Amino acid sequence: MHNHGGTAARLRWIWYGFSDDWDVADTPVPPYSVRLSWLDSIGPGMSHHRVATIPIPFPRVEQILFVRFVYDDIYFGECTAGFIVRTIVGSPDPEPIAAPDAYTSRTERGAWIAPQLPPRRPTES
Repeated sequence: MHNHGGTAARLRWIWYGFSDDWDVADTPVPPYSVRLSWLDSIGPGMSHHRVATIPIPFPRVEQILFVRFVYDDIYFGECTAGFIVRTIVGSPDPEPIAAPDAYTSRTERGAWIAPQLPPRRPTES
Protein backbone atom coordinates (compact mmCIF):
# COMPACT_ATOMS: atom_id res chain seq x y z
CA MET A 1 0.00 0.00 0.00
CA HIS A 2 1.21 3.53 -0.77
CA ASN A 3 0.52 6.79 1.06
CA HIS A 4 1.15 9.78 -1.19
CA GLY A 5 -0.20 12.23 1.41
CA GLY A 6 1.53 14.37 4.00
CA THR A 7 -0.07 12.71 7.06
CA ALA A 8 -0.53 9.12 8.22
CA ALA A 9 -3.43 7.06 6.91
CA ARG A 10 -5.08 4.75 9.44
CA LEU A 11 -6.06 1.53 7.70
CA ARG A 12 -9.22 -0.07 9.16
CA TRP A 13 -10.60 -2.64 6.73
CA ILE A 14 -9.56 -4.60 3.68
CA TRP A 15 -12.38 -5.89 1.48
CA TYR A 16 -11.66 -8.36 -1.31
CA GLY A 17 -13.20 -10.88 -3.63
CA PHE A 18 -12.47 -13.17 -6.57
CA SER A 19 -14.18 -13.79 -9.87
CA ASP A 20 -13.67 -16.03 -12.86
CA ASP A 21 -15.81 -13.73 -15.03
CA TRP A 22 -13.27 -11.87 -17.17
CA ASP A 23 -15.81 -9.28 -18.34
CA VAL A 24 -15.98 -7.18 -15.17
CA ALA A 25 -17.85 -4.47 -17.07
CA ASP A 26 -20.88 -6.78 -16.76
CA THR A 27 -20.54 -6.56 -12.96
CA PRO A 28 -20.51 -2.81 -12.22
CA VAL A 29 -20.57 -3.37 -8.44
CA PRO A 30 -17.65 -5.43 -7.15
CA PRO A 31 -18.92 -8.59 -5.41
CA TYR A 32 -16.63 -8.39 -2.37
CA SER A 33 -16.87 -11.61 -0.38
CA VAL A 34 -14.38 -11.09 2.47
CA ARG A 35 -13.84 -8.26 4.94
CA LEU A 36 -10.68 -8.23 7.06
CA SER A 37 -10.32 -5.98 10.06
CA TRP A 38 -6.79 -4.68 9.61
CA LEU A 39 -5.63 -1.89 11.91
CA ASP A 40 -2.43 -0.28 10.71
CA SER A 41 -0.87 3.15 10.27
CA ILE A 42 0.73 3.96 6.94
CA GLY A 43 3.08 6.91 7.38
CA PRO A 44 3.28 9.84 5.00
CA GLY A 45 5.32 9.09 1.90
CA MET A 46 5.33 5.33 2.59
CA SER A 47 5.69 3.18 -0.49
CA HIS A 48 5.12 -0.56 -0.80
CA HIS A 49 3.85 -0.93 2.77
CA ARG A 50 2.89 -4.59 3.11
CA VAL A 51 -0.46 -5.16 4.76
CA ALA A 52 -2.04 -8.57 4.24
CA THR A 53 -1.42 -11.71 2.23
CA ILE A 54 -4.63 -12.87 0.61
CA PRO A 55 -4.92 -16.62 0.06
CA ILE A 56 -5.70 -17.48 -3.57
CA PRO A 57 -8.48 -20.12 -3.50
CA PHE A 58 -7.53 -21.81 -6.79
CA PRO A 59 -3.83 -21.04 -7.43
CA ARG A 60 -3.69 -23.16 -10.60
CA VAL A 61 -6.45 -21.16 -12.31
CA GLU A 62 -6.24 -17.60 -13.59
CA GLN A 63 -8.83 -15.43 -11.85
CA ILE A 64 -9.72 -11.85 -11.07
CA LEU A 65 -8.90 -10.39 -7.62
CA PHE A 66 -10.34 -7.05 -6.51
CA VAL A 67 -9.43 -5.25 -3.29
CA ARG A 68 -10.64 -2.12 -1.48
CA PHE A 69 -8.82 -0.50 1.44
CA VAL A 70 -10.88 1.52 3.94
CA TYR A 71 -8.80 4.04 5.88
CA ASP A 72 -9.11 7.25 7.89
CA ASP A 73 -7.50 10.44 6.67
CA ILE A 74 -7.00 13.44 8.97
CA TYR A 75 -8.43 15.85 6.36
CA PHE A 76 -10.94 13.76 4.38
CA GLY A 77 -12.37 11.39 7.01
CA GLU A 78 -13.12 7.84 5.93
CA CYS A 79 -11.60 7.16 2.51
CA THR A 80 -11.30 4.14 0.28
CA ALA A 81 -9.08 3.10 -2.61
CA GLY A 82 -9.28 -0.02 -4.71
CA PHE A 83 -7.56 -2.03 -7.38
CA ILE A 84 -8.24 -5.03 -9.61
CA VAL A 85 -5.80 -7.54 -11.08
CA ARG A 86 -5.76 -10.92 -12.76
CA THR A 87 -3.66 -13.68 -11.31
CA ILE A 88 -1.26 -15.46 -13.66
CA VAL A 89 -0.56 -19.15 -13.11
CA GLY A 90 3.14 -19.65 -12.41
CA SER A 91 3.85 -15.95 -11.84
CA PRO A 92 4.24 -14.28 -8.43
CA ASP A 93 3.02 -10.96 -9.84
CA PRO A 94 -0.57 -10.27 -10.87
CA GLU A 95 -1.45 -8.02 -13.82
CA PRO A 96 -3.67 -4.92 -13.49
CA ILE A 97 -6.76 -4.93 -15.70
CA ALA A 98 -9.20 -2.25 -16.85
CA ALA A 99 -12.44 -2.13 -14.87
CA PRO A 100 -15.34 0.18 -14.02
CA ASP A 101 -14.61 2.99 -11.53
CA ALA A 102 -16.40 1.09 -8.75
CA TYR A 103 -13.37 -1.24 -8.61
CA THR A 104 -10.62 1.37 -8.64
CA SER A 105 -11.91 4.82 -7.69
CA ARG A 106 -10.93 6.67 -4.53
CA THR A 107 -13.70 7.91 -2.24
CA GLU A 108 -13.62 10.26 0.74
CA ARG A 109 -15.79 11.55 3.58
CA GLY A 110 -17.59 8.24 4.02
CA ALA A 111 -19.03 8.24 0.46
CA TRP A 112 -18.36 4.51 -0.08
CA ILE A 113 -21.12 2.20 1.12
CA ALA A 114 -19.87 -1.17 2.29
CA PRO A 115 -21.62 -4.15 0.68
CA GLN A 116 -23.74 -6.64 2.55
CA LEU A 117 -21.70 -9.81 2.91
CA PRO A 118 -23.42 -13.13 2.29
CA PRO A 119 -24.30 -14.98 5.51
CA ARG A 120 -21.71 -17.46 6.75
CA ARG A 121 -22.57 -21.09 6.41
CA PRO A 122 -22.51 -23.09 9.63
CA THR A 123 -19.42 -25.25 9.94
CA GLU A 124 -19.68 -28.91 10.70
CA SER A 125 -17.87 -30.17 13.79
